[in-house]
Amino acid sequence: MIWLILGAVVLASLFYMTKPFYMKASDQSFKDERRAYKRQIAELDKLISRDTGDRPALQAAKADLQRRLLANDDAGLKSKPPAAGFIAGFFVLFGFAALGLYATLGTPELAKFGILSAERGGADNLSLEQLVVKLESQLQQEPQNPQGWVIYARSLMQLQRYDHALEAYEHALKLTDNNQDLAAELARAKAHIEEQE
Repeated sequence: MIWLILGAVVLASLFYMTKPFYMKASDQSFKDERRAYKRQIAELDKLISRDTGDRPALQAAKADLQRRLLANDDAGLKSKPPAAGFIAGFFVLFGFAALGLYATLGTPELAKFGILSAERGGADNLSLEQLVVKLESQLQQEPQNPQGWVIYARSLMQLQRYDHALEAYEHALKLTDNNQDLAAELARAKAHIEEQE
């Protein structure tokens, strides 16, 4: 349940952070700027019509304001948010990417052994010894599960039952076709055992 809540918080945060991508710029700000430019142009027209003697500078300022007014109108027309489908697609893609990473890098198969589940006899209150016994019974039912054997070997290392731990590592290595990471872990376990003796 906690993962669903955390996932919802992450998606809400992403939705908030990407708000500038899907929100259209305020039409009111473009209208306010347009009114200000028109008011300044009208003031310049009054000054030009009075013939104050500074006519070329006033006409240049008026031309500059007219250019800004046109640029403001163009910006207002071009500021369209991306399609809602694009944003929705981004969030769906993000969700599937997260699930894919969890399936690849996580260990969802631990639930099969009941180690992480309190529903199967209250595993959260069991000692490591009791969990190892439970894991042994699960491995008797599913002897071809390499992840189970790795967990079993690590647990036995914690309990300092080194001979059985090495056997479990060897069995896991056979099931994984001599996985290099697992072989390195076995070598570290052997070095640790030698240090303890």
